[in-house]
Amino acid sequence: MNILFLIFLAAGLCYIAAFAFALAAVKRRGAFRGFLIFAAAGFVLQCGGIAMRLVQTKFASPFANPYELFEIIACIFVLADIVSGRILKIKFTELFTMPPAALLTILPLACPKFSSYMQSHAEAGGAFSYTLAIHASLAVLSYGALLFAAVFAAMALLQRRALKRKSADEFSSGLLPLPRLEKFTCASLGVSAAFMTLSMIAGIFAALSVPVGVLMTVKFLAGFILCAMQISLFISVARSAVCGAQASKLAILLFAVALLLLAPIELRNLIQ
Repeated sequence: MNILFLIFLAAGLCYIAAFAFALAAVKRRGAFRGFLIFAAAGFVLQCGGIAMRLVQTKFASPFANPYELFEIIACIFVLADIVSGRILKIKFTELFTMPPAALLTILPLACPKFSSYMQSHAEAGGAFSYTLAIHASLAVLSYGALLFAAVFAAMALLQRRALKRKSADEFSSGLLPLPRLEKFTCASLGVSAAFMTLSMIAGIFAALSVPVGVLMTVKFLAGFILCAMQISLFISVARSAVCGAQASKLAILLFAVALLLLAPIELRNLIQ
């Protein structure tokens, strides 16, 4: 069995354990230490696996196939959670980031092609490879920001529900005030849209030097659709054309659609 398979499996299991401790920490804050230990262990393991893959490919792009892309996105999720929770002092983000991080870490392992992909040793290939790496890196950052838009939106919905019911349990009392959650949602949508726009520009430049077939056309069409939705929702929220619970629900829906669009975006890599 490929060593990277075991590393990423261990990282995914650590994220699942971290989520369990995060749930327990809502009622018993002493359990939060367990979350930190398992989240950090999973993050270190995943970073180690990604670094091993970079060495294996002589520092080619870590986005050469969808399996690597999923691992990188999961890693970004966890890093963003550490930053928001420990540095920005935003509580309970781990309840929303750990499940997708665990899913995206473990999901590639279920594909029979995973081990064969991870045993390939393709090297970097000139300007096209580097432009493609920039395109993929910006897309990953966009997905990370979009996740946090969905996280803040979910928190806003829960806070709005608690305020409507005039209830204040341990969870709702620990959430940020509703105006700040809505502001963070809007800001995250803006960052996500900006990164995706730059990613699409880099992708167009990369595509200029290669033949554009049907699969490449499908990839770019899905990317343009996602980018257009991100920009439209950000402008609508920023101008208050869409606000309140509706804006929160649309932000969560957009993140779900973005995950679904990974299938056509990565279709070319999956069948090659």
